[in-house]
Amino acid sequence: FLVLNRTASVYSLQKQLGVSGSTIRKDLTFLEKKGMLRRVHGGAILIGFQEPSIPLFVDPSYKERYDYNLHEKTKIGETAAELVENGETIMIDGGTTTLQVARELSRKKRELTVVTNGINICTELIKSNNLEVVLSGGYLRRKNLSMIGEIAGSMIGKYTASKAVLGINGISTSRGLTTPHLFEAEIKKSMIKNSKQLIIVADATKIDKVSLMAVAPLSVVHFLVTDNRVTDEQFFAFVLHSAFSDFFIYHYFAIIPI
Repeated sequence: FLVLNRTASVYSLQKQLGVSGSTIRKDLTFLEKKGMLRRVHGGAILIGFQEPSIPLFVDPSYKERYDYNLHEKTKIGETAAELVENGETIMIDGGTTTLQVARELSRKKRELTVVTNGINICTELIKSNNLEVVLSGGYLRRKNLSMIGEIAGSMIGKYTASKAVLGINGISTSRGLTTPHLFEAEIKKSMIKNSKQLIIVADATKIDKVSLMAVAPLSVVHFLVTDNRVTDEQFFAFVLHSAFSDFFIYHYFAIIPI
């Protein structure tokens, strides 16, 4: 299958072979060590095949994304939660990295109002009696456990927040913030428009990646929270781009002027 298609997602290989995702991931790791393929977010690409300039638009399942880089996402969530002050109204979109932010905010028992389109985010936040939660209506996108569509966007547009905390599939100096799903992109745009500051939470595998739908330029980002696998070249590229007021990496942080 991979030889014929040159690229494949973990989900598509599961369907083809009838085995679990964990088995597929172990096999792909083994083949990568043998130099036969290269692992990418959500799948693999055959060695010798030119990766397109707009990369694979794989859309893995929620379970696959939840397990992927879970340790890094947890640390990112802990760091991002420190940027939220008591008494604020914030927006959080649905996702597996933003879930870790919500989990940490719930654990800290902050007094906040949170507007979200994420079913998983809402489920986590209601564990704390200190958090007022507004869940948008709309159409349920099962792969992300998030509400999308016109109703969701319209409801989010009725609120104003001090900060928006968003996950993203791709972030690059050339193309800004990108995501593979049209309606998810529209929700993210609405949250950005209605918030004073934007916090992007993304593990290092999302850096220098470009996906299908443009969300926003880097100039709208106030904080990027990522993990310590970011290379020096990537770090300084963002410094030179002057994209962020703060670039947080969970083991250390550096202030970058706008």
